[in-house]
Amino acid sequence: MDATAGLGRDAFLLASLGAQVTLIERSPQVHARLKAGLAAAAAEGDAPTVETVARMTLLHGDARELLKGLSADVVIVDPMHPERTSTALVKKDMRILRELVGTDPDQFELMQAALACARKRVVLKWPRKGPPMPGLRKPSHQIIGKTLRYDVFMTPSTERIAP
Repeated sequence: MDATAGLGRDAFLLASLGAQVTLIERSPQVHARLKAGLAAAAAEGDAPTVETVARMTLLHGDARELLKGLSADVVIVDPMHPERTSTALVKKDMRILRELVGTDPDQFELMQAALACARKRVVLKWPRKGPPMPGLRKPSHQIIGKTLRYDVFMTPSTERIAP
């Protein structure tokens, strides 16, 4: 489950690897654009693209509420990241997305909803050098890239309990 679908890139990548992915987007403008893009890809794409899009289900609404009635092995959360301190601009599509949706002041509540929904883990996509999300417990582990890190929170039922 991609709780912050945005432009759908993360979900498309996961679906292209064979996963069934539910995307949730709360911004009406972004949801409409993503819906149109998925419809166009399903109608005009090549066979692998059509198969990938068929594994994607797009929902419109606030993930904090929708997640209460859903269950998934993995929930991915990619909220708007804190403002950058460097002078380098983020990519144009991300600047446009930020203009459309603004900030995510409720990202902690979203993470709490994701942790309650996920059967196995929640993955928080976050800036590599960004401070931890305030109030959130320490991740079980991290996957660190050049500019991003993935904070992985195993759900209690999957964490190993020491004897």
